[in-house]
Amino acid sequence: MNKKKAIEFLEYLITIADERYNEDIIKKRDQVIDLLEQGEKCRQNIDRLISKNPYPEDIFTPIPKEDFAKINDLLKKEMGYPLDRLSGHIGREFHKSLIETLKEMLDESSKV
Repeated sequence: MNKKKAIEFLEYLITIADERYNEDIIKKRDQVIDLLEQGEKCRQNIDRLISKNPYPEDIFTPIPKEDFAKINDLLKKEMGYPLDRLSGHIGREFHKSLIETLKEMLDESSKV
């Protein structure tokens, strides 16, 4: 159910509810609307994050599969560690950065 339909449904419930329940229903409706708006902001932030790929393939061209073995051998020979170790380091840094970005986005989304 999209936000507009959810709000329309809540408004409908208010119109058919008994007079003495209207205040509680209005409070609940406002809480639901706030949650829907927060969810919408989260979705927009996630879409924004997805669209900001800092490594587009037209600039950072893909590496052919057969080159990974060569890179692994070169790293072992020259640096003393395999490609997995370097990949793990890069992955941890990326994960840490992603989590920080998501936390910032959630904080921003909760400001209604």
